[in-house]
Order: sequence, then structure tokens, then C-alpha cells
Amino acid sequence: MRFWALAFLYTVGLNVFGQDVTYTKIPGGEEVVLYSDKTWDYRIDFDYTKVKPHLLNGPSFTGNTVDSGQNVASVELKQVFTEVSEGYKPDAWLKRNGLDLNRTIYHVSRMKNYREIPDKVSKFYQKSIITQHFVDSSYHFIAYEGERNSGRYLVIMNKAMDSVIAALDFYYYQKAPVSRKYGYDGYDFTSQGLAWLKCVNDTLYFSTHHRTYADSSERKNAYVTCFDLKSKEVIWRSIPLVSNASTFALHGDHVFTGYGFTEEDDFIYGLNRFTGKVVLKHPLNKGPSQVIEKNNQLYVRTYNRNYIFDIIKED
Repeated sequence: MRFWALAFLYTVGLNVFGQDVTYTKIPGGEEVVLYSDKTWDYRIDFDYTKVKPHLLNGPSFTGNTVDSGQNVASVELKQVFTEVSEGYKPDAWLKRNGLDLNRTIYHVSRMKNYREIPDKVSKFYQKSIITQHFVDSSYHFIAYEGERNSGRYLVIMNKAMDSVIAALDFYYYQKAPVSRKYGYDGYDFTSQGLAWLKCVNDTLYFSTHHRTYADSSERKNAYVTCFDLKSKEVIWRSIPLVSNASTFALHGDHVFTGYGFTEEDDFIYGLNRFTGKVVLKHPLNKGPSQVIEKNNQLYVRTYNRNYIFDIIKED
């Protein structure tokens, strides 16, 4: 890459191995090395904690799905397996079905795993402690604490962890309305932190929710958002009460989510991933805690049952 295309904030000149070398910080906060042969590279000592996060605006709490978008085939779920899940741990269910979330959760109740943080991952960002680390084939997603241990900050890095794709601050985005009957105390438990995310090229899909009754936030909870990482703008946000499971599944043209809670209706939802509109609503006996896709099947775990569904698309 040629460095004349970069906009620089500051430079420091050196000479290394016969080439003039300049250390430069680009507008996103990333530090790069410029060589006299017109090439550049990221600094070996790259530190993503110096990158300033982008503050997201407060969201729509009624949803802002896209009216015009790419049409997708209709989809159905056909149950092919179910079993009682009481008494057996989620990790055992994941392992038995060959499901890998590629996620590490960090929590103060398990201090040991803070000592197992990878070398290139910082324990702190913006004075907040790490809560989750997601990995997929292209990106690292590192979430940092907000209110009530929910994710306020998200740093997205490339696979080599030498470049920041985006750094986001969800301070306003995670604040939900609070039912009047709870008063200001309600803000202590309705913070809607990051739960799960997926990224396709420059499009980020993420879910946010609080784990308590829907009426505590005037039924304005449990959303999926589609976000453009280049423009830093929301493309769409789902209607509320569609995603309070700890995971969702991105499969082809659909996002499969799960919602349910004590004394509330329990469903699997399918969203058009281009518009955010609900195109499938499949009932369950209990609220889903995990929704995972593998080999064109949807694996769903609830409080007391495990399911496998075939995903059937209709032209």
C-alpha cells in the first residue's frame, strides 16, 4: 500500500536498515510504519487501547426496519429432535453436538480466566474491564464492561490483531426506558448490553437485551441491530422482544433469534437480514437460551428442553 493516500496526524522520522522510516498515527488512531520505498505496515507494538471509540446515538425503541430491501425466500422450521435438558450443562450439550461458540466470557466471579487472556488482548479498554472475546474466521470482537457487567465498548480487530476495524461505545445505545413503577432504581437492571454478534464484510449484526421482565422497560427490550461499520450508521433495528437468547444464528438471508421469559410467550423468530422484518415466528414451550446453526439445522436450547430443527426454505 502507498502511504501518500493516508491522512496523517503526526510523524516521527527514523532510519532502519538503510530505509527512512516514519512512525505515523492515522485518523482512526492506528499507528503505522512508513518506509521510503513507498510501502507501509502496522507497528509491531500496535496498541488498540489507544484507539478512541465511536459513540453510538440512542436507538429507536420501536424498531426501524427497512421498508424496501432484498426479497428473501420464505422459511420454515421442522422439528426433527427434542430431549429433556434438565440436569445437564450447556457446555456438555455444545460438545455433544459439535457446536463451538468461539467465545470466552470473563467475569469477576471467575478470576482465573483473567489470567488466560491472550497476549494481544488487553484486560482494560477505556478504564473498563473485559467481559467477552468472540472469534470468527475474519475478526476478533472484544467487549468491555458497561453497567451491570454488560458490554458498553466493542473493539473489532482483524484476524492478525494488528488493525482495528471499528471501536464502538454503546453508552446511549444500551439505555432503555424504565417502567414508572420501578422509578430510577429500574436503570440498575434494564441496561441492554451486548449479547451476541456476527459480521459479514462491513456489516455487523448484534443483539442487545436485559434479563428481566419486559414490562420493566415498557416492553422495549431484546433487539437485533444491523450496523454499517464504514458509515457508523444503523441500517435497521428489529422490533422489540425478539432476541434475549445468549446467541443468535446468521444463516443465508435470515437471522434466527429466540425470545422468552417467565410468564411471557416463547418463540424462535426469523428475520430478513436485509430489512430486519420478522418473516418467521415459531412457538416453543420455554424461552430459548441458545440458538445455533450448523449444517442447515437450528440447534435450540431452552430451560428444560433441547431441540433440533431443519431449516426449510421455500422458493
